[in-house]
Amino acid sequence: MIMSPDKVCENYSEKNVLLNIWKDKDIIFIEGDTTSLEFLSKLILAQAKTDTNDSISISPKGAGKMFFSKKSQFGLYIHNTKAEK
Repeated sequence: MIMSPDKVCENYSEKNVLLNIWKDKDIIFIEGDTTSLEFLSKLILAQAKTDTNDSISISPKGAGKMFFSKKSQFGLYIHNTKAEK
């Protein structure tokens, strides 16, 4: 069963998720340990499967900052365009 994006965030809120996202030239880097990358993959899957909201945003300087390392330069905006097709 696929969880909602909010439930994924809730389940990983105490698991020391530390994503580091930065850009160098024309490449976006996403770095994290196994737990952090698992969180990100489940968050993307949950957003792909949800019917209640077409987007979610987490940021190192805003909502969801607990999921980012202090070095992270960028957040994530995940938008499901299924409603636009």
